[in-house]
Amino acid sequence: RKYLRYCLQNWYKVIDYKCIEDWKEYKKKIWYLSEEEQKKVIWTAQHDMKTPELVRMRNLAMIYLFLYTWMRVSELCNLKVKDIAEEMQIQGKGWMIRPTYLFNEHIRVINLYWFLREWKRIYSDYVFCSHSKNYPAWKLSRNSVEKIIKTIWIKAGVELFPHKLRHTFATNLLKQGTNLYLIQRLLWHASISTTIGYLWATNSELENEVKKLKQ
Repeated sequence: RKYLRYCLQNWYKVIDYKCIEDWKEYKKKIWYLSEEEQKKVIWTAQHDMKTPELVRMRNLAMIYLFLYTWMRVSELCNLKVKDIAEEMQIQGKGWMIRPTYLFNEHIRVINLYWFLREWKRIYSDYVFCSHSKNYPAWKLSRNSVEKIIKTIWIKAGVELFPHKLRHTFATNLLKQGTNLYLIQRLLWHASISTTIGYLWATNSELENEVKKLKQ
């Protein structure tokens, strides 16, 4: 941007530096899924018939937990079977213990995944494990989870990464009018200034609301 601005100031024919997004502003952006994209991602994870049913149910349960329980990748990888409950206490960033909540739909998908896992005699202390022939029942690594999410991204045609699902959860809460302080508590942000960043993510929705005034 600085180089292009210098060129323009010296009358060189180059593109306008304003066309290139400022890196500082880019880093502040909150990336999240629209409602349509959320449905598409869940549908793809659930109906990908080229993927074995056991793996498909595991991937679907992962999407649900990322999308509706604000978990980070490390928290999901370390989640143990004994920890699963409607209200869970999980060890988050900085060794802090924070609550998260499961609902019937999430528990139903996880139970189905466990049923298929036990039927195939795959036992693990962890909720999510590998189902490859070389490493059966091994705890999933961070890289493995990111690869699974990327595979769903390619098949769904929706740009996807684990933290984007966490951002989507927070943005959905904000859209339905949840207090910023409560969102901060749920996401376990050290400062509410981090949570305030989600306000900028809903600018397009604010614009749509203003347009309704003309109707």
